[in-house]
Amino acid sequence: MRKAPYILCLLALVVFFTSPQTMAQEKRRDQPPGNDNERIQSVKIAFITDLLELSPTQAQQFWPLFNEYSAKYKALADQWMEVAKLVRKNPKLNEKESEKNLKRILELQEKQDSLKRQYLTEYEKFLSKNQVLKLALIESSFKRFLLKHMRRPQHGGGPEHRKHRKKMGSE
Repeated sequence: MRKAPYILCLLALVVFFTSPQTMAQEKRRDQPPGNDNERIQSVKIAFITDLLELSPTQAQQFWPLFNEYSAKYKALADQWMEVAKLVRKNPKLNEKESEKNLKRILELQEKQDSLKRQYLTEYEKFLSKNQVLKLALIESSFKRFLLKHMRRPQHGGGPEHRKHRKKMGSE
């Protein structure tokens, strides 16, 4: 009979610790597919707008061109991913297949670089050199920003968040 309180306590702990996980998983399932991509895109738009400090006139010229660039860049990235998937599925490709896939990867990378240069030149028509330079470096900055914020706990900060608050003098 003495085991009953321990079993009840253990059962309560199991229910307590698994309920939030179950609810979070259900919440994720209820969200429409692609919701994360939409959120990431809206965060990216805010990030770019903030970093470049676009005027309303610049924004009107910039966003259609940037969206065009992004679509073309994504198409090349998708092709790159297809080659990567093929290589992952067949890790023991023969030399001829490996050479073909390597050439394709390098070709796609060159196309991405060329596309980036082309659009950076276009942006120079209405953005300052400083803004174009920031834009040239923005992809890696945004990836770091996104990774940093993805690591942060949802409700109120892990170690990284606490360090930031200490620097700000609020702890």
